[in-house]
Amino acid sequence: MAEIVITFLLALGTTARLTRLVAQDTLLAPWREKLVRAAHRRSETAAGRAVRCVMQLAAEIVHCTWCASVWVAAVVTVVAYYFADNAAVRILAVLFTLSYLTGLLATWLDPAERDPREIVHHFPTELRITTSSADGKS
Repeated sequence: MAEIVITFLLALGTTARLTRLVAQDTLLAPWREKLVRAAHRRSETAAGRAVRCVMQLAAEIVHCTWCASVWVAAVVTVVAYYFADNAAVRILAVLFTLSYLTGLLATWLDPAERDPREIVHHFPTELRITTSSADGKS
């Protein structure tokens, strides 16, 4: 039973990390943009229009976290089912899960990692500088 729970949790973490990688991370942004450009190419042939339709669907999927997560989860589920005992698969699942958890913790614990528009400055709105005057009053 514990093995099933561990496999499930690793599959969950792997799905979350790979979904973010595919749909949001800057690392794959150039790939997503190429996909969008390919989806908007015009073609006069039936085969070209069919390819364009598939590319449009793929471009929609990789720009939508919810949409991508279904497909990523499907692949991760199949891999977890057939290769859960494989050491390399297990190590990759741990790496992806830890990467995702680190991102969550960094966003939660370190406000500097958040969107700059969300950072709250903890400085007083006015600085009070106290100077001594000749008569001893501040």
